[in-house]
Amino acid sequence: MESDTRRALPVLMRTHAAIKAAMETAREQKHVGSSLQASVTLVVEKEAALEVLRKYEDELVDIFVVSSLDINGSVVEDNMDDKWSVVKPFDYGTVVVGPPTKAKCPRCWRYVAPAEDALCGRCDALVGEAVD
Repeated sequence: MESDTRRALPVLMRTHAAIKAAMETAREQKHVGSSLQASVTLVVEKEAALEVLRKYEDELVDIFVVSSLDINGSVVEDNMDDKWSVVKPFDYGTVVVGPPTKAKCPRCWRYVAPAEDALCGRCDALVGEAVD
């Protein structure tokens, strides 16, 4: 187990640093104020790094403090129209930071709600449990 963690830590740290660098560029360009205001796509070319990121995939939004993260998802830059994106290469591939794809949840502030002023699935479940 410890060897898995030792192998994963450098991948997670380098990926986090790359995401932070892309977010900082987005901040400088006045696209975001918070990392929760963007969606992240990682295009990972190194198989060993991809394996590590897939292993921790369910936890990466919390580790990297982002609203959404897609690993090896599609990146459509040609049809962005008035939208923005920041593309940064890093050790294992490319980080693409763009506008959120969903609405802001008024409870957790993550951009994962299905509609404006609606709770995201996680918050809806938590609030529902508290009411019961």
